[in-house]
Amino acid sequence: MRSPTRRAARLGPAARRAAALAVTALLAGAAALGAPATASATPPSATYTVSIGSGGSFPFGTDSPATPYIDKDGTFYFQESFSQYDGADSPHHYWQFYSGTNFDTASKNTALSNAADPANPRDSNANTVWRCDNGPTGVTATAGGGYSLPNYCDLIGTWVDPDTGNWYGLVHNEFTGSPFGDGLHYDSIDYAVSTN
Repeated sequence: MRSPTRRAARLGPAARRAAALAVTALLAGAAALGAPATASATPPSATYTVSIGSGGSFPFGTDSPATPYIDKDGTFYFQESFSQYDGADSPHHYWQFYSGTNFDTASKNTALSNAADPANPRDSNANTVWRCDNGPTGVTATAGGGYSLPNYCDLIGTWVDPDTGNWYGLVHNEFTGSPFGDGLHYDSIDYAVSTN
């Protein structure tokens, strides 16, 4: 194949006259149309109304938002967590699970909410102190600064892999209390996996 070359277009006298007439007609048509209209800066005078029905109740509120998800078998769940800034003997450290057809019909799933690792009963959804202190963030955390435990962790979101059925959850850690003497703490995100 030969390399492309550039060639100058040569027009004859008739073609030049035709091109000149076409440009003149185009310019005349544009002048007849005039300048485009400008948009008004004033919005149309429409009114809008927003209304809501009566407020409902939600009896399951805890430390973290209720996070919905669908299991591999199609079951609706939501989960919540609570990890109060108190001692290990407190009942305020848990991950709870609810199931039903939707938020309105769901009830606490006690089997999941009380589930524990058979090899280590201290690793439990009903008391997450051991889990928080021995997770990836917890093992590096230190107690102090008014915080009695080194790490407080909440499960804040769950996703189910539709292929394997494994449950994945984001874990929000509040750890190492008052590292700068200011009463605050560090935060981090870990994840948890359940295969059963």
